[in-house]
Amino acid sequence: MRKWGIHTQKGAVLIITVVFGVSFTMILGGLVGFMTMQNRSATQEVFRNQALEVAEAGLNKARWVLAHDSDYYNITTTIDGVYDDPQGGPLGQYHVSITPPAACEATVQIQSTGWTIADPDVKRSVLTANGRPSLGQYSFLTNSNIWFGGGTWYGPIHSNGGVRMDANSNALVTSAKDQYKCGTEHGCANPWQWKNGVWGTGNGGTLGLWQYPVTPIDFDAITVDLTELQQIASASGIYLGNSNAYGWHVRFNSNGTVSIYKVTQKKPAQYGYNGQNWTHESNSIQTETLYQTKTLPASCGNGNLIFSEENLWVDGVASRSAMVIAADFPYTASNNASIIINGNLTYATSSGAKVALVAQQDVRIPLHSPNVLTLDPVLFAQKGRFIRYFYCPPGYYSNPGQNNAFCVPNGSWAIRSQLYLRGAIISNGIAATTWVNGSGQVVSGYVSGSTSYDASIIYNPPPFLPNLGESDQVSWEETNPS
Repeated sequence: MRKWGIHTQKGAVLIITVVFGVSFTMILGGLVGFMTMQNRSATQEVFRNQALEVAEAGLNKARWVLAHDSDYYNITTTIDGVYDDPQGGPLGQYHVSITPPAACEATVQIQSTGWTIADPDVKRSVLTANGRPSLGQYSFLTNSNIWFGGGTWYGPIHSNGGVRMDANSNALVTSAKDQYKCGTEHGCANPWQWKNGVWGTGNGGTLGLWQYPVTPIDFDAITVDLTELQQIASASGIYLGNSNAYGWHVRFNSNGTVSIYKVTQKKPAQYGYNGQNWTHESNSIQTETLYQTKTLPASCGNGNLIFSEENLWVDGVASRSAMVIAADFPYTASNNASIIINGNLTYATSSGAKVALVAQQDVRIPLHSPNVLTLDPVLFAQKGRFIRYFYCPPGYYSNPGQNNAFCVPNGSWAIRSQLYLRGAIISNGIAATTWVNGSGQVVSGYVSGSTSYDASIIYNPPPFLPNLGESDQVSWEETNPS
């Protein structure tokens, strides 16, 4: 009986041992599985991070290609490559797709997908927008000296000449000059005196916004190819040839159309000073006849190009984008075309419209301009200037041979109240919309006004507006994080 009892106790110990052994095995197996899972997860995380690095390598390759061959901005293409570990062999591979900009955009879409050779199933994909900024990156760009009066000027300003900055500013004001000869036209002593590249009473100096000298901007490099655009407009845009009159008038309508008039008579000519010479001319419409009405395409393309061989008056409310050009060939000092601002030119609310006015010579505001004038578009005077002449009252023109710009009495005959500029101004020559006497009193032009800066035209400009500068990465997003 004792043997049987002892035998029974030994069996109980065996059962307990088996139970504990199984439990330990299960716990150990769970720990091993958990550690294996953690190791696999850590390894996959390494592969995920490496896949993103490989995708970034593909982006860098695409940027290099775009920087060295601008033709890639205009085609859809793909790039495949291998990313090498500097300390070993190939680490991963990438596939890149480059999509050119839409018609009224300046950004290229780059989609790059990367994966490792060790685990090609783990992929990371990145989408970026890369673009060369348009001329709209400046609110004011000129090849000559410039004087800004009071108030506040918004957006970057650059001059290849000197800048007298009496306006406050919220962005950089740069000049290519370390010093320049400031004459009486900038309120300096007769005949001239040395001034810093940027100087004046504006707040930009104390805010560190004035920089000079900086690298000049080559105006020959940023000119629009007017001959090429003439051919495009003739083939698929709106082309206005010889009017057999005084030129054309284009009025933008808020319904997406443009009304085109033939100018049949101008108001009487007046003497005006353009900063260099006196002229006797008229820039104001007296009579006109409707020539035709055209609808601008909603999708931006060649059909949004308007080209005139003669002087062109422009105004209205634009709801669709366009580039408007006035140019005559062959170009000479006496054979050129200008754009004249016939009245307000604004954008319809929420339309997204972008308009550029490109003149072979001047962009002019005429004598008979609105008392309050609002201009939304980009204004580009390619060989001339953005200007409202100093107009001399009838009967008071004197000393034309001496270019006496300050005839008297001044009165209010040529004075207007407010000028609002909302786009960008590019002026090769000296720009002027306000003229003052020796006491600082406005004697011709606009007494006051304001500016605003439309940053959207940097990468979403009007059609055919030139680019300036190197490609920038505008946006970055991961499209399939795994």
